[in-house]
Amino acid sequence: MLNKEKLAELDVHLQKILALPITRCSYRQIQNLLFEVANRNQGETIKLMDSIINRSIKMNTDAKSEEAIKDIIERFGASIATAKEVHDRGEFIALLSSDLLMQQGQILFSNFIKRIDGKEFQFLSDPESLFNILEHFVGRLEELKRNDESGEYAKHYRKRMEAFTSRLSALNKEFHDSST
Repeated sequence: MLNKEKLAELDVHLQKILALPITRCSYRQIQNLLFEVANRNQGETIKLMDSIINRSIKMNTDAKSEEAIKDIIERFGASIATAKEVHDRGEFIALLSSDLLMQQGQILFSNFIKRIDGKEFQFLSDPESLFNILEHFVGRLEELKRNDESGEYAKHYRKRMEAFTSRLSALNKEFHDSST
């Protein structure tokens, strides 16, 4: 069982870990810390981590320890949940944004990508490279469909695919109409 001294120790170490930028290793550090604080009891470690991330106490504690856990949840819960997301999905895209630019009469796009782990990338594209990107990802969608043996992805993304197809169809008509 967690006592107030162990929770005070946890508090100090969480402050140290989370004072630095969150990286993929931060979550592992937190897991190891919780394992030690929970006297190397894996079940208690899981309950403590679930309590912090889900912001709801999932373990039996005395009143003093419960207050300390609530304080830890309040102060560190969001950061620990972020550390878990960075650990699990850090390289996935969190934000994709583009700005239209006119440069010497030419249309360009300034593209920004931010990953969940906070890394940011910027690149320029012209209409030709924009079509190359679209063709590439349409190919990935075709590959997704070919490998979706259960039909799970097809069901999950059907409405988005219909909306995407409708937008592309309307855009195709506009391109066709303006070129005649």
